[in-house]
Amino acid sequence: YCAVPISLPKALYPDDWLKGKISFTDNLYKINYLTGETTVIGDKISGKDFDAINLFLNDEENYLVFMDKKDNMLWRIQINN
Repeated sequence: YCAVPISLPKALYPDDWLKGKISFTDNLYKINYLTGETTVIGDKISGKDFDAINLFLNDEENYLVFMDKKDNMLWRIQINN
């Protein structure tokens, strides 16, 4: 699972992003590293754009949890394995 920016604004990377001068609007992807198959599992959640960081799966691997770098809110989305 990874977060992929929809677009990349002009910036000095990664410095401007790390300093909070820019942010991304991400899509969440499930990637099968064996086949290369990719599946979008989340873009806007509750109508909100997010810049996802600190992604992890719960122990049962049925929820993807992440923080939104823009406001430090914690998000959880259910995934189908």
